[in-house]
Amino acid sequence: MARSMTGYGKGDWPGPAYSVAVEIRSVNHRYCEVSTRTPRAAAPLEDRIRRAVQERVKRGRIDVFVDVRANEGVAKQVIVDKHLALAYYSALRDMQDELGLPGNVDVAMLAGLPGVVSEEESRADEELLWQSIEGALSAALGRLVEMREREGKVLAEDILARLNRIERLVSDIQARAPLMVEQYRQKLDSRIREILPAGALDETRLAMEVALYADRADISEEIVRVGSHLEQLRCALASDEAVGRRMDFLIQEINREINTIGSKAADVEVSGMVVRVKSELETIREQVQNIE
Repeated sequence: MARSMTGYGKGDWPGPAYSVAVEIRSVNHRYCEVSTRTPRAAAPLEDRIRRAVQERVKRGRIDVFVDVRANEGVAKQVIVDKHLALAYYSALRDMQDELGLPGNVDVAMLAGLPGVVSEEESRADEELLWQSIEGALSAALGRLVEMREREGKVLAEDILARLNRIERLVSDIQARAPLMVEQYRQKLDSRIREILPAGALDETRLAMEVALYADRADISEEIVRVGSHLEQLRCALASDEAVGRRMDFLIQEINREINTIGSKAADVEVSGMVVRVKSELETIREQVQNIE
């Protein structure tokens, strides 16, 4: 069944060393574009995260948010930014000399300044961290796909109903086609009889003109192609593959055939039905923009 490109999923994984929470949001996009936001410890794993997402999702803009927390007992390390400390020290000494202030710039003062001393977990074991990220990511992706499938089902049901309406309208247009030729023959016969004197009508010539009109107004090929495209759309909606772009192309093709039918049919009723078909197609086209 077709899937929507809009969705949300969240997953948590309490690993032995790291607890990971992953949130995924997806919206419409022509291609599959994956954006990741991870803490520094998980930065080397961003390519793996993208590949894992692309295996489950084929279209849409996907935003992945990864939160990593070290469990109790995981070793930490203290980071001292010596360059920043030296810059602070020089600036404070210059201020002290310029203003003639008493006191000393010591280690305790420097350590308390923003950014000089920080604490972080020891360099994470990538494979151990990936196990936790993979677990949370898989859970989040599962919920994302489930939501996209649920919304896709609603879209598919509405699109199928509209395809059925289009099919009925096209069938009515097809049934109306022979009447258009007969109406043309009657109008042409009436006009000629008004112009020519009684008995001057050439029935053979009239039949030829009607045959030429029937050939120009023939919409049988367009009807067949529209039917084929409608069937392909139904098959696409039932497919588990990414079908959004193919459906968009088929909608364009149906619209082109309907325009041709409208230009050939010099009939008020057919013109009205063509307008209704085009209205349904426009609604479907908008919905298809959200199908994976």
